[in-house]
Amino acid sequence: TTLQRERTRTQSHLEMARLLLAIAALAVVMTSAFAELCSNPEVATTGSYSTTDTVLFADAAFGIAFSLKCNGAPVKDESLVAVVDGKAHLVAFDSNSGLYQASWVTKTKSSPSGTYTANIYDQARYSDYVANREGQAATPNFHLTIHHKGASTDFLPVSPEFLVLLLSIFVFYTSYKRISSFM
Repeated sequence: TTLQRERTRTQSHLEMARLLLAIAALAVVMTSAFAELCSNPEVATTGSYSTTDTVLFADAAFGIAFSLKCNGAPVKDESLVAVVDGKAHLVAFDSNSGLYQASWVTKTKSSPSGTYTANIYDQARYSDYVANREGQAATPNFHLTIHHKGASTDFLPVSPEFLVLLLSIFVFYTSYKRISSFM
């Protein structure tokens, strides 16, 4: 009898696990079916940034902040993916400001000046993008562009020669003052 109770309990646990698995699978199918972003999203870029200093940084960081609306209503906390040069990056959402941010990092040496395009996909279209990577590309929901000025080694507001001149004057002045105090 104890063995029968254990078998019955194990069978009920298995049936419960199968039911939960079926519910989870149904939820995934329903979510992916209804997860498509609206067909004509309204996107407004609110700011962008790219690293231009090669002296302090070996990598160039890019960031674009934007707002997103569908049919005039703000879209909040949508799962988005930015694809730049074939590499996928998750898009962050700031619930305080209601803005999204697409950001990525590349090597400074491989980031010449110019305009970079981030293709933004919702989860449904990104799945199509991944599935069709070998063949025809999936259409992104929208594009964001950022202009990168290129990398520069000039991180000082003045020329290095001017700094050397100032340092020389400072060394001369302090040396002269010390010598004068001994006489």
